[in-house]
Amino acid sequence: LQDCLWSLPEEKDAIQDWLWANVIPRSSKTQVDFLLAGLQTQASELLIKSGGCVSAEEGAAADVVAQVAGIKLELEKVRSMLQQRVATMAAHQKEMQEAEGHLWLDPVQATSARQMLLPVATARREELEASLVATVAFENILQDSMSADLRSSVLDTLFESEYGPGGKDEGFTAAEMEWSMKEAKKELTPERFRQWKRQRKAASRRA
Repeated sequence: LQDCLWSLPEEKDAIQDWLWANVIPRSSKTQVDFLLAGLQTQASELLIKSGGCVSAEEGAAADVVAQVAGIKLELEKVRSMLQQRVATMAAHQKEMQEAEGHLWLDPVQATSARQMLLPVATARREELEASLVATVAFENILQDSMSADLRSSVLDTLFESEYGPGGKDEGFTAAEMEWSMKEAKKELTPERFRQWKRQRKAASRRA
């Protein structure tokens, strides 16, 4: 293909480099992580408000039930998008594995393409699959089958392992870290309460 695009012979290598850099689509992991983190923040705030309940049967208020339904709908969209991208990346993997069979690549180029691009396609597929697993786990957390008492902590644990900041200092004083769960919930906003729990958990792991 690069032989069809260059005007001057010296452009051939630059065009081939560009093709190799762009033939495998990006995984969009950063954007997906941003979407999931935003939904997790919304869900955490709702769970704090509702005591972990997500349905009328569990005792959640109607506005909480409606907002949880909205989060579930967004997660369904994210899951569908990720499933499509995983399938697309799998197809690229297969193409790279069979690169030597492409008529438009000479054997040397085919071998080079497979060696360079197959690891890229594999890594990006694994990134997408990890995001897909996290999305499905998020959806499951919001189902009635999970105990309301466990739901908030499981959600926080999921995002600490997949997307969290690795136990960074969230700016709480030593006195604030001595608060009970009840005191922290009373004094802090939902987002800061979530950060407080995350920092306390990280501190307990280091102890």
